[in-house]
Amino acid sequence: MAAVVNATMLLYVMGAMDPAFDLAQAYYLERGPIIAALNGRPGQPVVPDQRRRKTNMIFTPLAAAMQHDPRFVTLLEEVGLADYWARRGVTPDFIAR
Repeated sequence: MAAVVNATMLLYVMGAMDPAFDLAQAYYLERGPIIAALNGRPGQPVVPDQRRRKTNMIFTPLAAAMQHDPRFVTLLEEVGLADYWARRGVTPDFIAR
């Protein structure tokens, strides 16, 4: 999954928002034209931390362009983070700025 994290970060640094969102939807929602599976091939070593979806890549300072795109909030709603923050009474840093 390191490749997905790196590719996503490279795409939004390059300003390629459409492909960045396509990759994010594939990774977080398993939807769209790209396959970003979390399962490895049989016989591959298993690193437990690599089997969960990470969100740090979309909250780094480099992701500011992605965060300002209207699709970002929709992605967070579909992933479930917006609901989680609402239940916790938390305002995420990218909104509080």
